[in-house]
Amino acid sequence: MLLGQATICVMGTSKSPSLLTSVYGQLIVVFSSIGIVGFLYLIFTKNIINNSGPEPRQRRDTCVSSSYSRIDDDPFEYRISLSIDMDTKPLESRLRTDPALKSSQLSPQNIKKLKLVYATTYTSYIAHYLSSKVNCKIVTPCASSEDTLVHIGGLVNEISMLAQLFHPNILSFIGYAASASSLLDLTLVTEYTSFGCLATTLKDGDHRKQISWTVTNDENISRLQIAKEIASALAYLHSLPTPVVHNGISTQNVYVTSNWEIKLGGFIDAVFIDDVKKDTISWIDAPEVIAGENPSIKSDIYLFGLFLMDLSTSCQGETMPSHVKSTMQLCLEENPTNRPTSSEIVIMLNKS
Repeated sequence: MLLGQATICVMGTSKSPSLLTSVYGQLIVVFSSIGIVGFLYLIFTKNIINNSGPEPRQRRDTCVSSSYSRIDDDPFEYRISLSIDMDTKPLESRLRTDPALKSSQLSPQNIKKLKLVYATTYTSYIAHYLSSKVNCKIVTPCASSEDTLVHIGGLVNEISMLAQLFHPNILSFIGYAASASSLLDLTLVTEYTSFGCLATTLKDGDHRKQISWTVTNDENISRLQIAKEIASALAYLHSLPTPVVHNGISTQNVYVTSNWEIKLGGFIDAVFIDDVKKDTISWIDAPEVIAGENPSIKSDIYLFGLFLMDLSTSCQGETMPSHVKSTMQLCLEENPTNRPTSSEIVIMLNKS
């Protein structure tokens, strides 16, 4: 009787073999472990391949349909599809007949894109032309053929202008390139400015600290010197036999080279004084132009006053020198006749 009870007791406390201790359980654990290790190995090797391969191409948005290439590829390949309904023959004729451009056309095959800088109305990028770095500008196509044509006209105007201007503080013109079939890939090629536009340079924390109004930095540049050099470029434009109205002076149209040379660019809206019209485009205007008068040398002076103001507002913790402030106030006079000439501005800024 006791033996039977003991037997019952033992049988009552016994358990079925554990899944982990059974043969099938051990096989499941082994194969699961192999699967996990294999999965981790695939992820690890994929990351190594991706990191060691070529950098992915930059992409940029455009304002055209999805059929338009978004790949930031060679600038002379992806614009032809937009040439339908675009009559650029008058602009092509201007490029062909402009005497200043006879020897300025470059081969598109010699321009190799390196880096996208920005893409707004115009797309700017850094490229290699032959063995040198250059700046390039092309039109950013948009859904409206009419607007795109206007922008191409602006680029043709800038090409024509820069080809005729020679001053140490004006962006140096190298040439232009275009395909034989369309001006949609028309490219302006100018000297390389490694620091980009002045507006960007002044927003950079390190550069903003380096550039004060009067104390020169390690590169021997100050905000006062920047103002003097742009005033010198403006005086040159206004003193030509047929003066040029720049019509767009701002920190966004001033460029800085690696040697801190200051260059005036942005001649999209520039015009010879004899050709000024009331519908001449300008994204910033003097009061009299807003009121309906033609752009003029005096409206350029007003824009230079705004340029000085921008130099001041981007300089934190430092007061604008008194002689610069008085010059700025004169430039911003509402009555154009009370504004100084660009040559007078050069003299005023050189007073200490």
